[in-house]
Amino acid sequence: SPISIQLYKSGRVERFNEQFNVFYVPPSPEDPATGVSSNDITILSHFSARLYLPQNTNIITVNEKLPILVFYHGGGLIVGSAFLNKMHRFLNHLVSESNVNGVSVEYRLAPENDLTTLYQDCWTALQWVASHSENDNFTNTSKDSWLTSYADLNRV
Repeated sequence: SPISIQLYKSGRVERFNEQFNVFYVPPSPEDPATGVSSNDITILSHFSARLYLPQNTNIITVNEKLPILVFYHGGGLIVGSAFLNKMHRFLNHLVSESNVNGVSVEYRLAPENDLTTLYQDCWTALQWVASHSENDNFTNTSKDSWLTSYADLNRV
């Protein structure tokens, strides 16, 4: 179905496409279908991400860390969310089947924000992931234990 939005003079935006407005789901310690664990984190005060960890992390040693998949949801930059049920299920299966760590970015949307802001959120998220390496130049946020413990920062 087509994406419909209403822009009000006050600046408020209303999205009418049902698939993009409902069915937000919380993270899960273990997805029953895939065994993938998920956790929501705040990257900076204005945006966040959902992290995904495949089931077999208990056998990973320092030399066996998994690659990282940084995922930006679709929706033409005006709809969608990293926290939608459809996106959550997709990432659970993708992470499980690919045996990678997942970072699904919840960036700000247009038209409430200009395109530069959206791109900056996505770039900052990628910098945040890279900051978990030993050569950290991104000190605005703390490191996430899932990424430092299980992610191979040479394979992003």
